Amino acid sequence: MPRNKKMDVSKLSDENIQDMFEEAFEDQIASYNNIGNFECKCTRDEKAVTMEVMIVGLAGTPCVDDYKNAKVENADAVRIQAEDKGSLKFVLASDEIASLNTNDYTVVYRAK
Repeated sequence: MPRNKKMDVSKLSDENIQDMFEEAFEDQIASYNNIGNFECKCTRDEKAVTMEVMIVGLAGTPCVDDYKNAKVENADAVRIQAEDKGSLKFVLASDEIASLNTNDYTVVYRAK
């Protein structure tokens, strides 16, 4: 499959996209940065697919300021792909990173 074939998300459910994103986030970001506990929520409108990731701050997990200051390795984008469907790149919306409490926070990725 050519890597540059853009995934047509109109034929996929939010749950399918979310499942692919969770697996890719684990492989591309979480496993390298000691992010052991996170939850994803997929939303979309007529313009974009958005993935909100809630990161549970446990011992050793990067803090919200690490994310805001680009200190989390490879966190600027997540690429999902499926052999028969192509690929889709989600880019970090760094201006939408938000603290939930002392340890937990959300980061937002938007499909490009």
